[in-house]
Amino acid sequence: AGGGVGWSGAGLAGLTCKNHGGPYTPSQTADLVYWRDIPSDATYLPPFRRQSYSQNKHQYLTFEPDFAGWNNVRMGMETAVAMAIAMGRTLVIPPQRRVWQQD
Repeated sequence: AGGGVGWSGAGLAGLTCKNHGGPYTPSQTADLVYWRDIPSDATYLPPFRRQSYSQNKHQYLTFEPDFAGWNNVRMGMETAVAMAIAMGRTLVIPPQRRVWQQD
């Protein structure tokens, strides 16, 4: 794996659903948690994001959906959101329009 704290030093992460009607206790959520809590993840800044912060300028990422079905548009949008977050950019989306075959 990459640098930083690895699996060996990380315990199972926690999960709380108190604001959503439970489960409430760690013993109730133990079967649901399968990921590790890696403290360095909370402070990690991806390289693209570091660059935009160090240059102190606002950058943008545009998204233009294709004329495909709803699922293709959704997957494209999810990818654009993930890329914008990873690169520290503001996502610009076009005005609302009809999706193909969605009447």
